[in-house]
Amino acid sequence: IREETLQFARLCVSASEQTGDHARKLAARFFLGLVSVLQGQASVGAQELVTALRLAERSGDPIQQARCLTYLDLAARIRSLVDETAAYTRRAAEVSEKAGAAEYVAAAHANRAWLALRRADFMSALEHARLALGIWQGNLALVFPLQWMALLPGVEAALRLERLDLAVSHATGLVHPRQQPLPGAAADAVSRALRAWESQDSTATLTSLNHALQCLHRTGYR
Repeated sequence: IREETLQFARLCVSASEQTGDHARKLAARFFLGLVSVLQGQASVGAQELVTALRLAERSGDPIQQARCLTYLDLAARIRSLVDETAAYTRRAAEVSEKAGAAEYVAAAHANRAWLALRRADFMSALEHARLALGIWQGNLALVFPLQWMALLPGVEAALRLERLDLAVSHATGLVHPRQQPLPGAAADAVSRALRAWESQDSTATLTSLNHALQCLHRTGYR
């Protein structure tokens, strides 16, 4: 996310406040919150998303509520707030299911995969990652671009279970051109891992995947 995008999002909020239009204020607050979270300002983004959620609740729009809760969940996860992530995951799953918002039901599964990793339940992490990816890669009208939310727990859980082949399968999805790119050093490490796997060098594959996870831990993705 570029700084220009963040500046544009702030301008959208200012413009929406001047119009007094409820739908525009909700859309602008959500946009600023989402952009802030994805730019690495998760705490700031969460504040904007809380405001957007209140507006969505006031309007009774279940899809917008599901959307806000999903990214509040992600903001908590990025900050490694386990209890807050668990609470938002429960709320997001419930609201998303009632709203019929499949992409956000999948996001809740992805965050359950992350939570399972935190308690060293690697099989559960893989199962929730599988469920999330099954929805996102199914018959959705649009591609969900943040599938790393499930793919990364899948990589880590597979490595912990010594399933290098499964870790590589998840890692392959991280470099798909229609997915949000990982931060530079992590993306480079994943690419090295995939090249090493193609060359049947398991040791180099494992080393590169572990290096990618270390890089992501420092940036909040993991």
